[in-house]
Amino acid sequence: VVKLDVVRTVTPGTLTEDHLLEDGVATHLAACVTDKKGAGIAWVELSTGTFQVCEVPLDQLADELDRIDPSEVLIPEGDRSVETNPWEGFVPRSSAQTWRPDHRFGWDGSRQKLLEFFGVGSLAGFGLEDGPDGVPHERLAVGAAGALIDYLQETQLAALPHIRRIARFQREGVMHLDRATRQSLELVATHRGDGTPLLGVLDETKPPMGR
Repeated sequence: VVKLDVVRTVTPGTLTEDHLLEDGVATHLAACVTDKKGAGIAWVELSTGTFQVCEVPLDQLADELDRIDPSEVLIPEGDRSVETNPWEGFVPRSSAQTWRPDHRFGWDGSRQKLLEFFGVGSLAGFGLEDGPDGVPHERLAVGAAGALIDYLQETQLAALPHIRRIARFQREGVMHLDRATRQSLELVATHRGDGTPLLGVLDETKPPMGR
């Protein structure tokens, strides 16, 4: 008798198989939570373990998600109670939306989830605990990160040792280009399906490791 069981749930943001991934294109799973002032975003590339977070004003959320270009976005299901989807103008059309329980995005529970996952006593080493008494300064980002880890543990049903740390994405001191500007400059995609964007030109290197 062979015991059958679910060993992994595959979703758009958790693909790791080479034959399912587009060459040279990162597959990001993102989580996002908002309040009246801003938004917290966490995103991971499961194949490499790269895990980043940031907080942005609400008026910059759409541009930031467009920059990350996630294959799947986790969002609080409490927003489903309204007649129209409030995330319609924020999440890229190419991204799958996955609704998750609101409490998964709470900063307190998310902080504890992250402490247990990384085996640490504080998030200060990741730059996420700047407030008094160890309270995270960027609560929304911590909430999104905890929700993301919770989802990965639920779907992957296995340890994730290659995700070793969170990197706080530094938005200071860099130039930010909105969605319209990036599209007009054809940096990563062209207006025509058969064209080559700037990144594609730069990637024509010898040897291929120069990409």
